[in-house]
Amino acid sequence: MRKKQVITEPLDDRQKAEIFAAEKGALSPQAYLEAYILRFMAHNKIPETYEMPRMRRVRLIGTALFCLVLLAVIAHLFFYHVYYYADLAAALIALAVYAAVMRRACSMQRYLSREIRRRPDADIDVLLFDTLSGAKKRRMTSALCVIMLVCAFAAGAAFFSVPHAIYLPNDAGGYTLAFYSTSLFSEESVAVPDVYGGLPVNELRSGVFAGLPINAVQLPAGLTAIPDRAFYDCDRLREIDLPQGTVNIGNEAFSGCESLTRVGAPGSVRFVGGKAFAGCVSLAKIELPAEANVNASAFQNSAVQTGQ
Repeated sequence: MRKKQVITEPLDDRQKAEIFAAEKGALSPQAYLEAYILRFMAHNKIPETYEMPRMRRVRLIGTALFCLVLLAVIAHLFFYHVYYYADLAAALIALAVYAAVMRRACSMQRYLSREIRRRPDADIDVLLFDTLSGAKKRRMTSALCVIMLVCAFAAGAAFFSVPHAIYLPNDAGGYTLAFYSTSLFSEESVAVPDVYGGLPVNELRSGVFAGLPINAVQLPAGLTAIPDRAFYDCDRLREIDLPQGTVNIGNEAFSGCESLTRVGAPGSVRFVGGKAFAGCVSLAKIELPAEANVNASAFQNSAVQTGQ
């Protein structure tokens, strides 16, 4: 079906006089110009819901960029799940920038005002008539923008509807659990396999489980160290058994685990880092070997008693 063109008519001298008389309190020529454009559009029944082809491109490109930012924020949230407030701030800033750019760049009034300033020698009536005759309703553009936004959210939700783990080879002849993210439907427990790709899983990345809403974790048997901030701020974690052969418990490894009530520590533990169990207010006791070197701040602000 052929799209109907917008038909405009120039204002006569009487209508122009009425416009300038009604706007005589304006403070600048720009205000007069904007008022004239608004009255011209109103006279020809052209609302702000119309747009020019250039405005359509700006709206589509801007929405696509906003969708990419949203996906980046979602990915950051799930892969580096400690920084909730930073992700929220980034999303809000992106939304504010998107709204401001769309409002400014896709305003018919601003577009026409720029066209008039760009061609100061042209007759304003003729310029507005010629320009607005090419305007179209933005219904199709708005629908495409909504589709892009829905697809961005759907892609993020689909990707993170299941847990994801990334394993990378390391120099110790095995694999490192480099990234872990829970699903949107948070799991209660996590089991890290002993073997991946035919090789043992013997390392964790620092902060790999930090901030996750999990209750319990089963660690691989080949693990010898709990890295720094591995379970930082896992406030739902209730119990954990460290693998036999664990030697080091890193700095802030379990800091902020307020619900942690039991830690099964093997006799191989030789070092407990600074603030390793800081803020573990529900952990009453932990059995550590007498030869373990325990940092003075390891149990800061916690209820723990060591059984060395």
